Amino acid sequence: MARRPMAGARHIGHGFFSNKIPGDVNGDGYVGSADAGILNGAYGTWEGDPLYVPEADLDEDGYISSADASVLNGNYGQSV
Repeated sequence: MARRPMAGARHIGHGFFSNKIPGDVNGDGYVGSADAGILNGAYGTWEGDPLYVPEADLDEDGYISSADASVLNGNYGQSV
């Protein structure tokens, strides 16, 4: 599977950078209940599933699982 840049990353020259916190699913600069709600709504989905949300696939393995929830929970309450 090809790797894709982290959601919210911007391309600069030969690479990508992001000031996004892992777990900030909606890209608002804060990891909170809105992000958890999006991840929970997509929980158990995989690439190709109509309910799959790529931004919630925090470990980029193609499946929204407890591993993704762990990333979000580890950064809950953090902001940029």
